[in-house]
Amino acid sequence: MEFLLSYVYISSFPTQSNRKISGHPQKIPVFISTLQRLSSIILSQGLSLLLSAAYLSSPISLQAERAPPTAVLSNRPFAITFPIVVVLHLLLSILHTPLVLPRIGLHTASYVGLIVGLGCMFAGLGVWKALYDWVGDFGGL
Repeated sequence: MEFLLSYVYISSFPTQSNRKISGHPQKIPVFISTLQRLSSIILSQGLSLLLSAAYLSSPISLQAERAPPTAVLSNRPFAITFPIVVVLHLLLSILHTPLVLPRIGLHTASYVGLIVGLGCMFAGLGVWKALYDWVGDFGGL
């Protein structure tokens, strides 16, 4: 029973994409499958926080009559954040291509995705100042 729960088969029949990687169906530990799902949720949440903060600080999100008088009327935060997010998605997608994945392995690609996702999540929380409020509750800063 433990053996059956410890691995997930990608497919029971070799497909064209599986043959390109190794030539036979892959056994993936359940932990790695769960890690990939968790890291994708964390990454999407972090990137959403970063993009929304950049968008809301740009005048493209404000109407002219609602803009505060001290607002900086520049789209620079969004113009910087959006290409960084696109390049980050591109680099993480390249890790899962048949040219790169066999060299680095699925485990490494999953852990890299988790580390990048956690970095984006905490960067997004920092931009929204959610971390400062949390630290302040414990007497720090």
